[in-house]
Amino acid sequence: MLRRRITQLCFINLVAAFVMHSGGARADALSAIVEDASPGVSSVGLFEYLSVGTQLTLADEDWLVLGYLRSCKQEHITGGAITIGENESAVSGGEVTRRNVECDGGSLQLNADQSDRAGVAVMRKSAGEIEVELTVHSLTPLFRINGAADTLSLVSLDRPQGEQNFKIEASLVDLAARGVKLRKGGLYRARAAEHEIVFRVDKFARPGVTALLSRLIPL
Repeated sequence: MLRRRITQLCFINLVAAFVMHSGGARADALSAIVEDASPGVSSVGLFEYLSVGTQLTLADEDWLVLGYLRSCKQEHITGGAITIGENESAVSGGEVTRRNVECDGGSLQLNADQSDRAGVAVMRKSAGEIEVELTVHSLTPLFRINGAADTLSLVSLDRPQGEQNFKIEASLVDLAARGVKLRKGGLYRARAAEHEIVFRVDKFARPGVTALLSRLIPL
């Protein structure tokens, strides 16, 4: 047991050093989000963003589900030592399974400063020259709000429709939980306090609770 623990610590230090000095990875990049975790995991919270180089250790019976914002990889990790990378985790002494899910890779990724302000970097023009920041692959997205705000307002930009307002609870607004479904191909603007984002719903989007990366809208 002691030998395994020492091996894990050595692995973490080596991987962290590589990640921090790699030319392709930034130490302040918030590259992953916690999608789910077993009850015994207390070091991270649900829907918490994790930066490149973050180190976690799970007990043998504990598990964690991570979503990578850039690569659109979903990981289920059981036990072991974990180091958060740019596109996937390095895992020692545990088991990891990965799958690719639908998401707007790259547009979801924030850095540490952006997480306090909201907004995403990639801007694309839609019909009418409206700048679209994100395409979401679900009719029932989940909004992850950074900063202090009480209400999320949602407005359709391509169809006449009244403004919808939602109470923010624990920095989240989950349209699936509230039974609200958006329109396939629809263009929307969401606002919470001084933060806003313009997003489009993919024309092949489905309702219901799908992978978090397919539903996530950072605001």
